[in-house]
Amino acid sequence: VSKIREYHGKKPKDVYALLEKISQEIDILNGSGFTPSYVFAQTMRVYDDVNIILAHLNIKDETIPASKKIGAKPIDTFNTAMLLLKSIRQIKGFVGISSIDFNALHKESITPSDVFAITVMIIGELQIIKSYIGVKEITPSARHYFDKSPADVDQLMSWNLRKLKLITTLSRAQ
Repeated sequence: VSKIREYHGKKPKDVYALLEKISQEIDILNGSGFTPSYVFAQTMRVYDDVNIILAHLNIKDETIPASKKIGAKPIDTFNTAMLLLKSIRQIKGFVGISSIDFNALHKESITPSDVFAITVMIIGELQIIKSYIGVKEITPSARHYFDKSPADVDQLMSWNLRKLKLITTLSRAQ
């Protein structure tokens, strides 16, 4: 096994750009990009993790999904995902957990692959919260969904954001 090359001066935006390039190359190999159904599956994993966290914190959740935004585009969901990452950053800030500023990842043209990638980042950020509060439950695997639209993905991501905003404090695991 060769030695891992060290990189210096890299920022989260650099990592994201490389991941985006890799994702595009995988899309070429697969013959297609991420469909809304694939992105919906990842967004459901966020939904599951948020519900796990709320249950662990004994937070009563009476939220319901908003109406679907007819004509929703990937940029709509990406913008909601960015708000979700901002909310996660605030939650982590309650207890002094350092966080990454993901604002540098925003760009004008957003693809379903971008939404997929940012959703995976959200799942990663939620793992830090789960670990801090002592959740032992792992993130469920993605399931297969069919015939999902960008409006379905946007509706679910918006609901995840409303659910996450119920968290106003974190209790550390004992």
